[in-house]
Amino acid sequence: MPKISGDGGQGNQGAVLTLRTLEALAHAKGEMGVTELAGKLGTTKTRVHRQLRTLLKTLSAVILAFSAPITRISSTSLGFEI
Repeated sequence: MPKISGDGGQGNQGAVLTLRTLEALAHAKGEMGVTELAGKLGTTKTRVHRQLRTLLKTLSAVILAFSAPITRISSTSLGFEI
Protein backbone atom coordinates (compact mmCIF):
# COMPACT_ATOMS: atom_id res chain seq x y z
CA MET A 1 0.00 0.00 0.00
CA PRO A 2 1.57 3.32 -0.99
CA LYS A 3 2.36 5.58 1.92
CA ILE A 4 0.39 8.80 2.28
CA SER A 5 2.47 11.95 1.93
CA GLY A 6 3.15 13.45 5.34
CA ASP A 7 2.08 10.33 7.26
CA GLY A 8 4.74 9.53 9.82
CA GLY A 9 3.01 6.74 11.74
CA GLN A 10 2.61 3.03 11.15
CA GLY A 11 -0.78 1.38 11.37
CA ASN A 12 -2.87 4.53 11.19
CA GLN A 13 -2.69 5.26 7.47
CA GLY A 14 -6.36 4.39 6.94
CA ALA A 15 -7.49 6.81 9.65
CA VAL A 16 -5.15 9.51 8.37
CA LEU A 17 -6.42 9.05 4.82
CA THR A 18 -10.04 9.23 6.01
CA LEU A 19 -9.47 12.49 7.88
CA ARG A 20 -7.40 14.04 5.10
CA THR A 21 -10.03 13.02 2.52
CA LEU A 22 -12.84 14.59 4.53
CA GLU A 23 -10.75 17.73 5.09
CA ALA A 24 -9.91 18.07 1.39
CA LEU A 25 -13.56 17.63 0.40
CA ALA A 26 -14.70 20.13 3.03
CA HIS A 27 -12.30 22.76 1.70
CA ALA A 28 -13.04 22.12 -1.99
CA LYS A 29 -14.60 25.02 -3.84
CA GLY A 30 -17.00 22.79 -5.75
CA GLU A 31 -16.70 19.35 -7.23
CA MET A 32 -13.43 17.45 -7.08
CA GLY A 33 -12.55 14.43 -9.16
CA VAL A 34 -10.72 11.35 -7.95
CA THR A 35 -7.58 12.33 -9.87
CA GLU A 36 -7.45 15.79 -8.29
CA LEU A 37 -8.17 14.39 -4.83
CA ALA A 38 -5.45 11.75 -5.22
CA GLY A 39 -3.00 14.49 -6.20
CA LYS A 40 -3.90 16.57 -3.14
CA LEU A 41 -3.56 13.55 -0.84
CA GLY A 42 -0.38 12.24 -2.46
CA THR A 43 -1.77 8.76 -3.06
CA THR A 44 -3.18 6.69 -5.93
CA LYS A 45 -6.52 7.10 -7.66
CA THR A 46 -7.33 3.48 -6.81
CA ARG A 47 -6.80 4.10 -3.11
CA VAL A 48 -8.87 7.30 -3.14
CA HIS A 49 -11.69 5.55 -5.00
CA ARG A 50 -11.66 2.73 -2.45
CA GLN A 51 -11.64 5.27 0.39
CA LEU A 52 -14.59 7.20 -1.06
CA ARG A 53 -16.56 3.98 -1.57
CA THR A 54 -15.94 3.00 2.07
CA LEU A 55 -16.94 6.46 3.32
CA LEU A 56 -20.15 6.32 1.28
CA LYS A 57 -21.06 2.86 2.65
CA THR A 58 -20.36 4.00 6.20
CA LEU A 59 -22.38 7.19 5.81
CA SER A 60 -25.27 5.24 4.29
CA ALA A 61 -25.25 2.81 7.23
CA VAL A 62 -25.25 5.67 9.75
CA ILE A 63 -28.13 7.44 8.01
CA LEU A 64 -30.10 4.20 7.86
CA ALA A 65 -29.45 3.47 11.55
CA PHE A 66 -30.60 6.92 12.65
CA SER A 67 -33.64 6.99 10.38
CA ALA A 68 -35.06 3.69 11.66
CA PRO A 69 -38.02 4.22 13.97
CA ILE A 70 -37.44 3.45 17.64
CA THR A 71 -40.05 0.91 18.65
CA ARG A 72 -38.88 0.12 22.18
CA ILE A 73 -36.70 2.05 24.55
CA SER A 74 -35.94 1.57 28.19
CA SER A 75 -33.80 3.21 30.82
CA THR A 76 -31.45 0.23 30.82
CA SER A 77 -30.92 0.47 27.07
CA LEU A 78 -29.91 4.09 27.66
CA GLY A 79 -27.43 3.03 30.33
CA PHE A 80 -29.21 3.95 33.58
CA GLU A 81 -31.88 2.60 35.90
CA ILE A 82 -34.85 4.42 37.37
